[in-house]
Amino acid sequence: MTIAVSVPLVPSRTLRRLVLGFAAVCMGMAAALASGWLGPSTWPAATATLCLLAGLALAKSAIARLTARTLDVCGPGRLTLTVQQEVGTTHRMQVRLLAESTLWPGLLVLRFDGAPALVLFGDSVPAGQFRRLAVALRAVASKAVEPSEKYYKNL
Repeated sequence: MTIAVSVPLVPSRTLRRLVLGFAAVCMGMAAALASGWLGPSTWPAATATLCLLAGLALAKSAIARLTARTLDVCGPGRLTLTVQQEVGTTHRMQVRLLAESTLWPGLLVLRFDGAPALVLFGDSVPAGQFRRLAVALRAVASKAVEPSEKYYKNL
């Protein structure tokens, strides 16, 4: 039985909120360190500056316009990831799902061979498509995913 699914991936509001919350914590720590509220510490100005820079970088990445992606499951073990890099420029790549991927009911952390990892929440795909994608990926994982040698060497 072959499960074929093509799902457009959209930026997750849940993930953006989590990243913005972490950015706010970093900026709050910077303010607490700079004001001396946490008491004496070693190099408070440098630590506060690093926390502030980390918070600003996180906030910028959460607000930045993300590229459009499509994930195609087209048969046993065949996954195609489409990334729109610039206006009018698309890049399609065949990817292989790694054993280190996490497939939970409300969260998919997809690790690919030769491509960046994808973190997908329920709001990362159009309504009603998350379960279909999870089932298709489980079918691919049960047939095509082979644990990497690196994983077993670390055990």
